[in-house]
Amino acid sequence: MSEKSPKPLAPERQAYWRVVAMAEATHTDLAAAFEAGDLTTEAWGKTVEACRGCPWAKGCDAWLEAGNGAQRDVPAACENAEMFERLQTG
Repeated sequence: MSEKSPKPLAPERQAYWRVVAMAEATHTDLAAAFEAGDLTTEAWGKTVEACRGCPWAKGCDAWLEAGNGAQRDVPAACENAEMFERLQTG
């Protein structure tokens, strides 16, 4: 029986900036969410960690690059889609 090796995680810095870029692309105001208490430091850490292991990372990078600054909906393939959508409506 062969076991699959776990997928390596993306570097933290890369995931951090990917999450920030996703927030910008979807017009999710992370600073306002922090100030309002809707995004805690712990939740932020979990968001970056989820991004590190996301299987859609390459697709995400392509999606972000294709945006041309226009506001877009959070892609369903994003590991943090629910968090972004919650903060947008919060």
